[in-house]
Amino acid sequence: MFGINLSQGTMINFNDYCHENLKSVEENIKNSIINSQGAIHFDETGISIDKKRQWLHVASNNKYTYYEAHQERGKEAVDAINILSNFNGTAVHDCWKTYHQYSNCDHALCNAHILRELNGRSELEKQKWAEPMKNLLI
Repeated sequence: MFGINLSQGTMINFNDYCHENLKSVEENIKNSIINSQGAIHFDETGISIDKKRQWLHVASNNKYTYYEAHQERGKEAVDAINILSNFNGTAVHDCWKTYHQYSNCDHALCNAHILRELNGRSELEKQKWAEPMKNLLI
């Protein structure tokens, strides 16, 4: 953009500097989410890092969003990230069985996932009750 060529080493140094200096910000975000009153949203999605399958985990409330990539999708990753295991409010998520292994909090199903299920019931299974339920939720 400015016509300045930066070496790979310079970019690595910038990245390392930012990583070290943002640790306190990262911890503040995690602690703010853990100590939130009300509901926290949890989800994960597959991503590619260095041409390898990884998982991007997310935890968010109305003010903060925390992302962390991990090699695993399951409980090992959720424990390593250390948010859900310390959260005592309401965890909002899809119905993925890993989330239900945490009994320290209440659980609620994400409305987007409920709507997807209702779309499936309505469109694929032709169940007539699903469309009015979907409209009610919307």
